[in-house]
Amino acid sequence: MDISELDPLADAILWSRYPGEQGGNAVADVIFGDTNPSGHLPLTFVKTIDDLPPFDDYAMSGRTYKFLEKAPLYPFGFGRSYTEFSFNALTLSQNKPIQDQAFTFSVEVENSGDTAGETVIQAYLSPVSREDNQAISSLKAFKRVHLGAKEKRNVELTIQAKDLYQINNEGQSVWPQGRYSLAVGDSLPSERSTELDAAAHLRQEIQFYLCSNCQLRRAGNIQ
Repeated sequence: MDISELDPLADAILWSRYPGEQGGNAVADVIFGDTNPSGHLPLTFVKTIDDLPPFDDYAMSGRTYKFLEKAPLYPFGFGRSYTEFSFNALTLSQNKPIQDQAFTFSVEVENSGDTAGETVIQAYLSPVSREDNQAISSLKAFKRVHLGAKEKRNVELTIQAKDLYQINNEGQSVWPQGRYSLAVGDSLPSERSTELDAAAHLRQEIQFYLCSNCQLRRAGNIQ
């Protein structure tokens, strides 16, 4: 979608998709403040259709939040609320997972406003030294959390081992290797998210290792 002509004219944009027969009531509840909006975009809004690759080009370059290098109008994972959330104290169970090991992390989420609301914690992995076929960032875990006004809470999430496998150029499912940055917040970790006043991300580096004694997973088991 190209909403570049609409965006400068609006103080806010409410994207309701296909809301169903009660959609009008739901939109009214948000506009009049009876409901605090908490949705986060499941897609990317580009600044212009010209930023997209040709329709007959099937390469992933420039497609989806994973490979889009141009700044979008609204990034994947972005969403606003009638309150403000912040993230603190990121703690990992380990920062050197070997092959087929899941890992957990906890983060303190705070609602600093005077209105109760929900946000969606999002955890992304990004390679420190990216190769051409690798995604810029990949969403690996998320969790919706409700917080009362001025409430803060420690929330734990797990990134499963099966979700860490990647598909290489030969179509094989492989365990990541090398250094990655884990970014935790409530939007895509990008400059555009920062420009739109999304909550600041917490970051920590992770080193992935192969295990010589581990049996490689079959590609058919990776979903």
